[in-house]
Amino acid sequence: LEEDEHNEAALRHYKRALVSDPFYADAHVSLALLYEKLGLRRTARDHWRRYLQLDPGGSWADVARRHLAD
Repeated sequence: LEEDEHNEAALRHYKRALVSDPFYADAHVSLALLYEKLGLRRTARDHWRRYLQLDPGGSWADVARRHLAD
C-alpha cells in the first residue's frame, strides 16, 4: 500500500499489525518510516525508540539510532 502511495491505508494496516502483536519490531520500523514521510517526525521518533527497545541489535538498529540522533 505504501509503495503505491496509499499512505493512509498503509498507516491503518501497520497500526492493526501492532494491535495484533505490539512486540512486532518491524511494524515499528514501517510506522516510523511512514510517519517521517508524512512529516510527523515526533511520532516517528516514538516508533524508532520502541523498535530499539524491542530489537536493539536488529538490522534496523543503526538506522533507528541515526534517525534519533538527527
